[in-house]
Amino acid sequence: MKYRILLADDHPPIKEGAKVMLEKEGDFEVTVCGPQDDIVNIALNGAFDVMLFDLNMPGLSGIELSKRVLELLPDALILIYSGFDLTPHFGQLVDLGVAGFVSKSSNQDRLVQAIRCVLNRETIVPIKLLRSLRREGSGRPDFSSSA
Repeated sequence: MKYRILLADDHPPIKEGAKVMLEKEGDFEVTVCGPQDDIVNIALNGAFDVMLFDLNMPGLSGIELSKRVLELLPDALILIYSGFDLTPHFGQLVDLGVAGFVSKSSNQDRLVQAIRCVLNRETIVPIKLLRSLRREGSGRPDFSSSA
């Protein structure tokens, strides 16, 4: 089975490098596009299994792109693929329904692992982001059951 992946980024070397890394897996087929393309239309018509969106693209940010795609395809699996600190945007991205986060500095194994996790309906959250949740929370979660 081939998994179809859409990668939206504004830097050609990043797009092409990630495409080569991912397609080495043998079961990933990657389509790349950038802000000059109609990314929403490509996403809607491509039947992609996973979408990787750059957080900071000119014209259409990964946040806005995720919002538009998820409004039209609520079950879409979107990974935010960024070289920037995601902490300021973390809550908004989670509220939108993105499936996970992966750094552009990740090696091939980590990038592949993040995609495979999302395909299995799991996610990897960077420790820094996870810890920011704990700091923002109002104490420890209550895991006790009231029967």
